[in-house]
This record gives sequence, C-alpha cells and structure tokens, in this order.
Amino acid sequence: MGDGAVADEITDRETAGVRVYGEFSTGAVDHMLEVTQFKLARNYSEANEFGPTILGYTGTRLGFGYRGAADLAGGRLVFGADYSKEGLDQTGSYGDLTASSNVAGIYAEFDTALSDRLDLSASMRHDEHSTFGGFTTGRVALAYRANESLTLRMQAATGYRAPSPYELYAGFYGNPNLKPEISKSVDFGIEQAFGDQGYLRATAFYLEATDLIGFVGSGYNQVSGISVRKGIELEGEYALSDRLQMGAAYTYTDSSQNASSAWAGMAQHLVALNLNYAVSDKVQAGIAVQHAGGRPTLPDYTVVNATMAYDLGQDREVYLRIENLFDEQYQLVPGYGTSDRAIFVGLRASF
Repeated sequence: MGDGAVADEITDRETAGVRVYGEFSTGAVDHMLEVTQFKLARNYSEANEFGPTILGYTGTRLGFGYRGAADLAGGRLVFGADYSKEGLDQTGSYGDLTASSNVAGIYAEFDTALSDRLDLSASMRHDEHSTFGGFTTGRVALAYRANESLTLRMQAATGYRAPSPYELYAGFYGNPNLKPEISKSVDFGIEQAFGDQGYLRATAFYLEATDLIGFVGSGYNQVSGISVRKGIELEGEYALSDRLQMGAAYTYTDSSQNASSAWAGMAQHLVALNLNYAVSDKVQAGIAVQHAGGRPTLPDYTVVNATMAYDLGQDREVYLRIENLFDEQYQLVPGYGTSDRAIFVGLRASF
C-alpha cells in the first residue's frame, strides 16, 4: 500500500449447526433418516487508503437424507438418497445479493468378501444439480490380507464438484463463469499391524482434476485442462506404554506442474507428530506438532497445539485446548492471516 499505509481489518465469524437423526429396523432392512442445518456468518470491515470496505456474508446449508442397509448375496448393501440446498446472502460495499442452489442424489454401496483374504467394496452415486445438471461418480476398492498383520489396499474413484454459490457470486471474489470440476484418483497402500500396540501404513496416491476450481490471484478462478497432484503418505501409531501413545504422519506431495492453479502453492512436505498421555483414569493430556515445508509461495511454518480433558462421568467431559501454543505467525493463503494463540474451554456431552 502506498505511503506506508496499513489496513485496519476486522473479521467476525459465527458458525452454528445441528443434526437430527433417527434409526430403526424393519426386519431385514436397517433405516436411518436425518435432517441437518448449518449456518456460517462472516462480517468483514477494512479501512485503507482507498476508503472503507464493509462486507457481510451468510451461508446456509439445509439437508435431508435417507440410508438403508441390508444383507444381500453374501455381502452388505447400503443404499440411500439425499437432498441439500445451499444459500448465500451478501450485503455491504459490493452490493446486496441472494443466491442459492440445490442438489439431489441417490447412491448405493456393496461390500463383500470375495475370499477369506480378499474384500471388495464398490459404490456408485448420481447427483442432479439445479444449475449444472446430472453427473455420476463411482468407486471400487480392494483389500487383501496377506497374513494376520499385513494388509494390501487399492482404490480407484471418480469425483465431481459443482461450484458453491459463494464461489460463483460473492462480491469481488466470485466468478459466475465457473464450471464443475471433475476428478479421477487412484491409490495403493500397505499396512503392517503390531498386535494391539499400533500400526504402520504407507499409501501412494495420484489425483487429477479437470477444470480445477481454486482461489487464485484475487478471486475464484478455473484452471483449464488437467491439474495433477501425486505423492506418498506415511502414517503410524504406537503405544509406548499403558498410558503413553505416540502418532506420526508424513505426506510428500508433488503438484509442481500446476503453475497456474491453487495447487501450485501446496506444501511439498507435511509432518505431524502427537503424544497422548493418560495422567490418570480421568485426566488425558496431549500435544501435537504440525510442520509445513517446501511451500513455493509462502514461508514454512510449525504450529504446536495442546489439549487436556477431565472425565466427569456419564459421557461428559470438560476440556482445555490451546491452539498455536507458541503464537506462530503464518498464512495458509497469501494475504490472509491465521489466528494467533487461541484458548478454548468447553464441555462435551453425549446423550
């Protein structure tokens, strides 16, 4: 900004959600019905050399779903249908706007054991979008148990994602010319179990997306052609004692060919380490470290989070969570800061 001016930016965010569901059985078929409601409200104000900017966004999502499950032909069939409606209300410096879209879908998944060692899972889904029409996706997965502790896995899938009302119409950032993105993916994995003490898992993955949607430059844009992301994931957990458990994960991602897409700025190396310790039968404590390295457009960063929980009994617990313990200054998207050290105290209960 010219003349050393500094923007005064304030963002307030509120989220709320609820899910109501019921399960029942009619003999051979198990059923589940659900209704979900989610709301996100964000108010943004900025004062800089160009004058004040005030923006308000409210996003809503209402969903209805049915799922059935039954044993069939030696396997398990799961089938269902769902409907969701997304809405956007915008007010402020870029004008007032109301927009919405809805999608209705049906799906089915069949899981079966082809032999004592080989399992198969196959699924298919069809969606009808109010703006972009219909699309069908599918997935097939195999799991082979070489012995009691070693498992080999393979998965291939297709995907489809229509742009949200916010991506299409949000003032200044939206792009009404966006099209749905279509993806294909495949991964291969191997998992070694160490009895009840832990496991080690390695997975190689490949993902390509056509017409990828991402926040590039000053708004949402689409990358023509095919964008590719590939790499390997390593993950493991191990119980060091009856009270102390350690977990670690490493992901290497190669997205170097996507020079003009949002994937171009992805971290090449992601490392996560965590320790969880049972201080007593009622007190649990944990610490987690996350590191992102090899970021082409932004500096690397390391964030430490800490948690502590006390079991009150009867499916209730009180917890303390500290995110960004050492107050790391970093960005996930250029120009958009992340939270400083944040402290959360709360109560969890199950009914």
